[in-house]
Amino acid sequence: MKLLLKVLVDSSLLMLCAERGRDYLSILEDKLGEKLEFLVPAIVWNELSHLASRPGKKGKTAKIALEIAKSMAVVNMGSGGSVDDRLEKLAKDLGIAVATVDAGLARRLRRQRIKILMVGRSGEPRILG
Repeated sequence: MKLLLKVLVDSSLLMLCAERGRDYLSILEDKLGEKLEFLVPAIVWNELSHLASRPGKKGKTAKIALEIAKSMAVVNMGSGGSVDDRLEKLAKDLGIAVATVDAGLARRLRRQRIKILMVGRSGEPRILG
């Protein structure tokens, strides 16, 4: 049985999926040519829950993003530091990739030699690292 590649999902990618109504997670799987196991960090879940409690378009988008995230296992992260700090540490500690649309986060992760699955704002999937 083939092992699934585990991937941490950033809130930016989940929000983009919800905003555009496209399954970028499956698009990334197709680009890689293998099944992926997407994991949502607890801090990302909490961030989306907080946004979902707000009125307006962003709140509605976050609610949809949470629905997408419900199919994923939630992974606890250490405390302290920013969301990006904690994502970087968890990815490094577990030796797994991060899926994001955040270019700043991607640059940071590349410097640490962490594999990045990225969707550009145009919707084009890219694999870095």
